[in-house]
Amino acid sequence: MVDINTVADVRLAGRAINDEWPVTPEIRKKVIDRLVYLQEFGEKHSVQVAAAKALQSADQINIKKRAEEQRRLDAEHTRKLQLLDAAVKLGLVKPVGPGIGSMDSQPSGREVG
Repeated sequence: MVDINTVADVRLAGRAINDEWPVTPEIRKKVIDRLVYLQEFGEKHSVQVAAAKALQSADQINIKKRAEEQRRLDAEHTRKLQLLDAAVKLGLVKPVGPGIGSMDSQPSGREVG
């Protein structure tokens, strides 16, 4: 068990999460589990509130990381499409099938030529 019991402990755990201190995934899970427990069953209301705030902050960080990863994937996908378009224009690759945006139900594909 992770020893988090007081408001000061909860705030320190929240700081570790916010500042992305290097911890193993197992320790991070234990800390989050303990915060969830304290939010629901903490002996003092102040501990419950501090745990809820730390969990909310952790959730916001996770949402931000997911959004950043999605932006990275979108940019990578866009670069790949641009490279394919350039390869078609240069004659390195020839398009096969109806292409993107067609109403045909057949998947579009490209053939290396």
